[in-house]
Amino acid sequence: MLVISLLFQVIGTLGAIEYFTKGMHLKFYFPSDDQVTFELWVPSVNLVGFDWIGLAIQCANYPLNAFQADYFIAMVDDVFTDRWADGHYLPLLDTELGGVSDITSDRFEYEDYVIYTLTRPFVTGDAYDQELVIDNPYMISWAKGNLVDGEIGVHTMDNCGHEYLILASDYLDRNHDDNGKFGPWSDQFRDFVRKEEKDELVLWTDLVEEEDLGDIEDIEDDYATDEEITEEEEDV
Repeated sequence: MLVISLLFQVIGTLGAIEYFTKGMHLKFYFPSDDQVTFELWVPSVNLVGFDWIGLAIQCANYPLNAFQADYFIAMVDDVFTDRWADGHYLPLLDTELGGVSDITSDRFEYEDYVIYTLTRPFVTGDAYDQELVIDNPYMISWAKGNLVDGEIGVHTMDNCGHEYLILASDYLDRNHDDNGKFGPWSDQFRDFVRKEEKDELVLWTDLVEEEDLGDIEDIEDDYATDEEITEEEEDV
């Protein structure tokens, strides 16, 4: 059984947020001068019927289909594992490639969300990690899928997506996620108007069905390290 531990309180700036489709969003902040913490918030209902969920961080200089990236994959009821791939194949654990696991990962359940967190240094010295630099752009990919014969299987095209962000505490996500608007499943989403004010970006949730959304009062300012969340975990 997964034992959910508590994270330390956020030190300094709370950080930024990147919106994905299907009710998900990625928050990130800097707990120290040489570390970053990512929090992937996923509505619990969106994990039903899936076995695994993952993130990938790729240098923005690579083409989208290069597949050379730092991968983090978790079984839906477990925590992220540190992986790497430089081709179109299942990302292998860093430890299987001769590297080391350089992440501290955790999992929380809060209201209608499951939150997957990972903390890692900007520079690990591991050949199987993407070096991170403050104020640089990165492509962030997400996907979810199932196991096939006990192994991580390939995800479908409607269960993946990607966004570009700047790794900075003052980063603003100024566009709605386009994934899903173009493709065979585009009729699931309504037309949208781009917003320039961050406070209004929560309205992007109109793009997905209400049952796909969580019940967070303040989607931008709630973090897995907030006292309210960690206190709830202590009571579990």
